[in-house]
Amino acid sequence: MGEAQAEARRLRLEIAPLAIRGADDIGPAFQDLKARVDAVYVAVDQLIVANRAQILTLALNERLPTVFSERDFAKAGAFMSYGPNYSDLFRHSADYVDKILRGD
Repeated sequence: MGEAQAEARRLRLEIAPLAIRGADDIGPAFQDLKARVDAVYVAVDQLIVANRAQILTLALNERLPTVFSERDFAKAGAFMSYGPNYSDLFRHSADYVDKILRGD
């Protein structure tokens, strides 16, 4: 979070951090955010993955562009994703294992 806040200051943006500790926090969080922000970046964890449909529905209903760190969320309806492509990472790791086993 510190790095994100530093970069936001550099870009003259304001971050409004909001912690979601359980599924019951998601609806009220979006109600709070819709009046204060222009877009939402969601840090993905298991709680977020388990409640993906609810989060995407709320974001669309509130007309809040929502960015996730995983591509599957963009495929499911988020505005965009910005993060690694895990399929490519796994595919490349197999290439590296092959090279190591061959002595390269």
